[in-house]
Amino acid sequence: MRIRKLAACIASTLLIASPSAFSAKPVPGGTQVVKFRTIAATASGSACDNSSCTSFQYIQYDDQDGVMQGDLYAQIFYFNGSPFQAFRCTGPTFANIMAVNEKTWKATIKATISASDGNCSFAFIPAPFTFDLTGTPDGLYHDSFGGNGTVTSETDLTKYKFQNDQISEGFVGTNGFFTGNFHDGFVLFQRRTNLEKTK
Repeated sequence: MRIRKLAACIASTLLIASPSAFSAKPVPGGTQVVKFRTIAATASGSACDNSSCTSFQYIQYDDQDGVMQGDLYAQIFYFNGSPFQAFRCTGPTFANIMAVNEKTWKATIKATISASDGNCSFAFIPAPFTFDLTGTPDGLYHDSFGGNGTVTSETDLTKYKFQNDQISEGFVGTNGFFTGNFHDGFVLFQRRTNLEKTK
């Protein structure tokens, strides 16, 4: 549950903080209207057996320049004292490794992880491997809401449409450390469209 809340907060922060402008047109009276779009998606899960516990988290978002970014992290902790292992890969190269079907809410995350990749950092990982997970809704939780929103400040007025969905899912596959079923998983999919910022 702690992982779920943390990831939701991170993704929400990214979504709010990373609008990307796709048009800016002056309107009569000197007022400028700037339209934006934003998107953020997060997925996570964990698994434990008699010898270890492992987890993963992926965040996808568009930055302030409108460039899609990805952040993939996984780790494993062994109960027998073996070295902790982990990796983190970030940047545009990992922006499109997750696909979410908005009708079935199935999610797939797939990437090849290599120690020679300058976009990745590692702890005790000797060889390249594949990260390959498929998530399917487990029916335990689905929170969906959307509508119109307005943000006001002393200098700006921003109007937008939004849709948020958070779905509990079970993931199957491998995070590079463990192969099998991952539990307590979720997918959080957020998007804002038709943002109009009046200056």
